[in-house]
Amino acid sequence: LPELFMQFSRQGGKELDVDQYIPSGLFLGDHAENPITLSKIKADKWDYVILQGSGPGLAYPDSTTEHPVYPAIKKLMKNIARNDEGSQIVFCMPWAFEDGMTWKKGWNDDYDEMQQKINVTSMQYAQELGFMLAPVGMAWSLVLKEKDYPLHYLHFRDWNHPTKRGSYLMACVLYTTIFKESCADISYSSGLDPEEALYFRKMASKIVIFEK
Repeated sequence: LPELFMQFSRQGGKELDVDQYIPSGLFLGDHAENPITLSKIKADKWDYVILQGSGPGLAYPDSTTEHPVYPAIKKLMKNIARNDEGSQIVFCMPWAFEDGMTWKKGWNDDYDEMQQKINVTSMQYAQELGFMLAPVGMAWSLVLKEKDYPLHYLHFRDWNHPTKRGSYLMACVLYTTIFKESCADISYSSGLDPEEALYFRKMASKIVIFEK
């Protein structure tokens, strides 16, 4: 995703430097204590620091308590502000599991129900903590609804991680959120079908800045 976002932004005429620390298996709470993450924060005066949490932690904060999202964001924001008060924090609203929570015994929420709960909690946290919200999960939901929920379209075969389409749509949402402008006219498609890539760019711009 960072490479995709960088190439996408440069096609949009933006000069930027991107760094990352996204090893598999780390939650935001782990990052808040991780010396490598903290050293990345201190490495520069970042204009934006992008954070991403897990879907269940946002949808069900009262029952998913092993890796709580709210205190992790709060602690990371404190470290980011300590490094540079001008840095803006962008939180990527998660997407729901493709099958919601129906795979878990005793749980009945489908994809739409889980996503709605993620939306509500994400917006609540954004208001309380004061970070910028990139509505990735909302954009995914809008696309999947319009496409009539094709199997493994934005979700990978594990029903969770993004396909290339999902990552591209996420990059579109990040671009529009950060630069506050439509990405519809950017020609970069990252190997996707050009018409499909254009559709994703239009949908991202629509969900972020309510384009017609």
